[in-house]
Amino acid sequence: MSKPSKHTRPWFQRRGAAWGLGILSVLFVGTWLAGKLLNWPWPDGSDWQAIWTFFTFLIAAVAAAVALAQLSAHHETQREQSRPYVIVDFAFRSVLLMIEVTNIGKTPAHDVRFSWDTEPVGLKPEGTAVLKRKLVDGEIPFLAPGRSIRQFVGRAPDYWTSDAVPKRYEVECTYRDPRGANFGNGERMVLDLAQWNDALADTDYDNKNWNQFKQQTAAQKDIANKVQQVATEIETLRDGIEGLHTGLEALRNPRRRSTLRAHRRRMQ
Repeated sequence: MSKPSKHTRPWFQRRGAAWGLGILSVLFVGTWLAGKLLNWPWPDGSDWQAIWTFFTFLIAAVAAAVALAQLSAHHETQREQSRPYVIVDFAFRSVLLMIEVTNIGKTPAHDVRFSWDTEPVGLKPEGTAVLKRKLVDGEIPFLAPGRSIRQFVGRAPDYWTSDAVPKRYEVECTYRDPRGANFGNGERMVLDLAQWNDALADTDYDNKNWNQFKQQTAAQKDIANKVQQVATEIETLRDGIEGLHTGLEALRNPRRRSTLRAHRRRMQ
């Protein structure tokens, strides 16, 4: 892939342009003084017209060159602002450590490839195999603006205390934009776990605390509904027990038993 173009200032903004204009001014003034001292013949009207025509053309040419340089610089700035920009860094979700690939640019990135100084290693062999397959041997065909891909590495405390895994990586990420222009060559990124040591962990990632609160609220509502159902069933059971108690009392009392029989006949 081709290397990205270096950012250079337009010629009229460089120090050499100021020196050139100064030298021309000194030459002009020196020529005029030499003509005064040596009594050179002064040009007539037609000569002055030719001189002013030349200087008018020269000023117009300089103005056109400045306008073209400004237009080129504007196009270069627009190109840089609208390019894809892929970064690779460590990401944390509580105590979980991941390698995150993010396109922070304005346009999609195609055919994202990675070149590591040291291949990334996970705490477990299967994790290392996934990292090698996805971030070393493989590529990302398409990464939309603002989107990220995370690959799990392991628990951050275990990874930090392990002597079998590297704590620092350097990676170069190359890719192209939808028009086929190449980017990323020479843009080296450093993933250093030491800079995150003793840092605060994000415990509310992806609104985790809010989601847990919603789950707890839903569980409390479910418990309240179940308690209400139990209370209703207990009330029904109590009514049944009271009816059974009344029937037993009637069976023990002959007069009340005859009253119940008469009541049943009327009901029939």
